[in-house]
Amino acid sequence: QVIKTDGSGTLSFASPLTYATAHTFDNTRNEKTFTGIPSTAKRITMMIQDLSSASNGSGQVGIRVGTSTGLNTSAIYRYNVGYDAVGESNTISTYWSLVQSGWTNSIYAFDGVFQLVKLGTTGNKWVFSSLIAMPNGGDVNYSAGSIDLGSDVLDRIQLLHAAGSINYNQGTVNIMYES
Repeated sequence: QVIKTDGSGTLSFASPLTYATAHTFDNTRNEKTFTGIPSTAKRITMMIQDLSSASNGSGQVGIRVGTSTGLNTSAIYRYNVGYDAVGESNTISTYWSLVQSGWTNSIYAFDGVFQLVKLGTTGNKWVFSSLIAMPNGGDVNYSAGSIDLGSDVLDRIQLLHAAGSINYNQGTVNIMYES
């Protein structure tokens, strides 16, 4: 624990980091949604290890955020993703894509970190950055972007397979948030 202040001089003990339960993919679903993120969260970090697809495709690793009304699936996710051999793309979509290159088969796996940070103390604007790599296949992808949730309070985040009906067949995802 750490000692924190409320800004008026009152001190209290608090846990600086909170971890959600890790989720392991087993080819039965193509997403994992973490809920219950407190309204005081200022930074959310998602760790991805050994994530692979059940079949070939491109742009598989996606992220969505949501509020108490559900996941936001409208086209307000602004992002840029780059890959050293492919170049980069600027996109507005219904999710953030973390990978521009795809799997050539299901034996390759991604590892990486996604970080979402709230801007300032007022409003509800968030920025993100990610670095995700396929060590076995030599791919390195970086991504950055932003979202403005207006008056809604972010309380959930989802890792999804952007190709829709294709599942992740292995890998672990975990989140940590700081208030």
